[in-house]
Amino acid sequence: MTAKIRILYMVGLSLAIFAISAAAIASGRFAPVNPSNEDADKAIVANAVTISPPDAVSFTDLTGREVEAPFEHPVAVLNDQAAGDFDKVMAHFLDLYSPSAQPRPDEIAFVILAEIKYSSSQEDVLVTTTLPSTAASSQSLVLGDKEVTLANGRTAWTTEFDHGEYPNRILYIDGELIVTVASHLPMAEVERYAAEATMN
Repeated sequence: MTAKIRILYMVGLSLAIFAISAAAIASGRFAPVNPSNEDADKAIVANAVTISPPDAVSFTDLTGREVEAPFEHPVAVLNDQAAGDFDKVMAHFLDLYSPSAQPRPDEIAFVILAEIKYSSSQEDVLVTTTLPSTAASSQSLVLGDKEVTLANGRTAWTTEFDHGEYPNRILYIDGELIVTVASHLPMAEVERYAAEATMN
């Protein structure tokens, strides 16, 4: 495959993925469910699938560089003030050639486009950007165990797992994307960082 065809393919694939998901959003079907609602047990639980397993990703050091995803993927990041709390910034971006980047239209899947890890000697905070497949977008989604309002006024959902590298997680919707902010930090700190997340 020549470089030109490869670029055209990648751009076309990116546009197709976002166009399909945006259509689902526009139809009003992308609907997070309050976990306390009686319909929550019929919804798809998404709070455990927006972070890759630790051995499934390799991070590239971006310290001192702007976070820019390949092929202009939108990517959630901490704003400059919040990012200043950390010594190191690393990133993993989805390989658009991977099978996971191309779910079938009828497949319920959550495509993790980007994972940005902010590290200090004290703690890590992970910010991920996830695109639900067409089938997932057409379903009701449970994004956490508890609905909260962040300091910036955004509605989000929190989950406190009892295991894993990033047990305290906050998820919210930005357009057709799900943003996750996760850490071992206390939930109040994770909420603070979630309120400082922005789309780059």
